[in-house]
Amino acid sequence: MKIIFLPGLGQDAAVWNNVIAHLNTELSTESLNLFSDIDENTEVTLDLLNKKVDKKLRMINEPYILCGLSLGGILALSIAPKQNDFLQGLIVSGAQFESPNKLLIDLQNLMFRFMPSKNFSELGMTKKQMIRFCQSMKSLNLRSGLTELTIPTTIICGTKDKANLSAAKSLSSVISNSELKLIAGGHMLNEEKPLEFANTINSFYAKYF
Repeated sequence: MKIIFLPGLGQDAAVWNNVIAHLNTELSTESLNLFSDIDENTEVTLDLLNKKVDKKLRMINEPYILCGLSLGGILALSIAPKQNDFLQGLIVSGAQFESPNKLLIDLQNLMFRFMPSKNFSELGMTKKQMIRFCQSMKSLNLRSGLTELTIPTTIICGTKDKANLSAAKSLSSVISNSELKLIAGGHMLNEEKPLEFANTINSFYAKYF
């Protein structure tokens, strides 16, 4: 069994290394970079990233578990309902499945316009790309597809991740074969709590596989 990791916005594939170090040895791993082949002239949207990741996953010809955090979790939730015989399980952390408050997105984008461009370079995008990407989040609505999802799913959220805690609880009621696991910490649990995150994956693997 293999586990595929999708990072959050502003993270790269290496962010999962400390989590991977504590995983069961039976699990092989692969971490994907979301922005590795996107240049500053590319219009970055949630749909673009979704297609990019889906293409990579369809090249995998062995059973796997998909694990994503934040933006990576949103992409995992977008892709999971699609027909894929090799996808056996799903783990998402700190992920939304419906559009956050649209007014807040507009206010956030207004703030972005007045921020220095260098603030966005660490996220792998330009200021213009970030604003466009946030606009694309307004159309996020994964509920209908997730109600049909039957593969084993674990939903993780940090106890201090106030922005995503409510969504995590709602998501656990939308996906029938799911369980909610809370970890003491904030949003970027793969960086803050790698051992606890890995233990949750190990427990998931032991329970279902």
